[in-house]
Amino acid sequence: MRQTGATVVTLRAGFSEAQLDEVNPQLIFLSPGPGSPTDFKLSTTIEMAQRRKLPIFGVCLGAARFRLLLRTPCSADC
Repeated sequence: MRQTGATVVTLRAGFSEAQLDEVNPQLIFLSPGPGSPTDFKLSTTIEMAQRRKLPIFGVCLGAARFRLLLRTPCSADC
C-alpha cells in the first residue's frame, strides 16, 4: 500500500471507535492473523467501518470474517 503513495496507519485488533475517528481513514484494510476471525473481533471493526460508510478490503483473515458475517459458503480452497 505504501508503494502506491498511500499513508498507512496500523491499528491492532481491539482499537476503539475514538482511535478510528482520530485516524479518520479513507479505507479499512483487514489483514491476516494468524488465527480465527473471531479471535480479533473483526465483526466489531467491520461494523464500525459500515457506520462510517468506509470501504473495507479484507485479505485472508478479513475475507474469512466477511464470509462468516454474510453467511457465504466457502469453497475448499479459500
